[in-house]
Amino acid sequence: MNINLNPQKNSACLDDRHVFIQALFYRIYIGKAIRTGLMNSLY
Repeated sequence: MNINLNPQKNSACLDDRHVFIQALFYRIYIGKAIRTGLMNSLY
């Protein structure tokens, strides 16, 4: 986490990248949670 001294500069690009990475992590996390939930319910 770095503090941006000039928030107006490249804010859109950084926000898009942050949202993309966050969505990717959420997808992986939810996928793992669903898989572990299915495994726990099956066994």
